[in-house]
Amino acid sequence: MGMVPDYSFSFAMSSCLFAMLAIGFHDRVDEGSIILKKSKRFSFSSNGIILEEGNELAMSDIIILATGFSGDQKLRDIFATNWCRNIVTGSSDTSVPLYRYRLDNFFSLACLEDNKY
Repeated sequence: MGMVPDYSFSFAMSSCLFAMLAIGFHDRVDEGSIILKKSKRFSFSSNGIILEEGNELAMSDIIILATGFSGDQKLRDIFATNWCRNIVTGSSDTSVPLYRYRLDNFFSLACLEDNKY
């Protein structure tokens, strides 16, 4: 799933890269109440989110975009049109501060794309 970092725990602590997970997070992943999916592109539907890989519909109540490292590039890559990319992240030579925007502010932008579903 690509969730294991390439650096040591001590490096993560000294570089402020250490992340805290809620108690029971891994148990909820194991039981299936939290589902982790990777996709370079997606679109929204009335029942959840459609992942580009295999046109898979993931029925969802809550969707969390976890961009991880290189978040600015990953946020840009989410959207198919340059207009949406520039609205969300600015120009390609700027970086995105953590928690700059919440997706619900841009939900209407995500729905502007030609949705064939």
